Amino acid sequence: MICKKEGLVLALLFVISLYANTYQFDYDDQGNVRTYTAGNGSGSTFNYDHANKIKDLVVGTSNSVLLSERYEYDQSGNRTKIKHEGAGGKVTETNFVYDPINQLLNEALPNGTSKSYTYDGFGNRTSVKVVENGKETKSIAATFNDGNQLVKFGSESLTYDANGNRTSDGKYKYTWGENDQIVAITKQGESNAFATYKYDEDNRRIE
Repeated sequence: MICKKEGLVLALLFVISLYANTYQFDYDDQGNVRTYTAGNGSGSTFNYDHANKIKDLVVGTSNSVLLSERYEYDQSGNRTKIKHEGAGGKVTETNFVYDPINQLLNEALPNGTSKSYTYDGFGNRTSVKVVENGKETKSIAATFNDGNQLVKFGSESLTYDANGNRTSDGKYKYTWGENDQIVAITKQGESNAFATYKYDEDNRRIE
C-alpha cells in the first residue's frame, strides 16, 4: 500500500493465485477519489462540484469509454438528473423531483416509467405509484401507527411487541429474547424456524 502523508491510499497491491493486480487511486485536495486505475488499464475518472458532490464520471480504458454519467443537483443538494451515455453512444436520462422539504416526489426513468410517492406529516412514505407506457401498473399504500411504525404495506400487515420489535410482516414471524435480541425467524404458516440465533453473556451473537 502506498500512501500520502495524510494517509490517503495511492495504490493497493494484492495477489490472486499467481497473478498480482495493482489498483491505483488518485485523490483531489478534498480527499475525493479523482481517478481509479486497475492493473489491466481500465479505470474511472470522477469530477466533483464545490460541495464535493460528484458531477460526472467516466468508466473505460485509455482507448475506449464504456460509459459516462453526468449529475445535476438542486440548491438543497438533491440529485435532480442523471445523464447516462453507454458505449454505443446512446444517451438516456433519469430525472427526480422533490417537494419543498426535500422528499422525493417523482422519478422519471429512461424507459418511460414514472414512479411517484406521497408522504404523511411525519415524512413517512405512504404510497408508491408506478406508471408504465401511460398506464398505472402498480400502486402500493402504506399505513403507519402513532409511533411511526409501518403497520400495513399493500396487502401485508405488520405487528410489533411492546418494545417496538417487529413480530410479523405478513411473510415471516420474528421471535425476540429478553434483551430485545432476535432469536428466531419463522415463515408464516410454518411451525419450525428456518433461522435461529444465540448470544453469549456479553450479548454478542455467537450462532
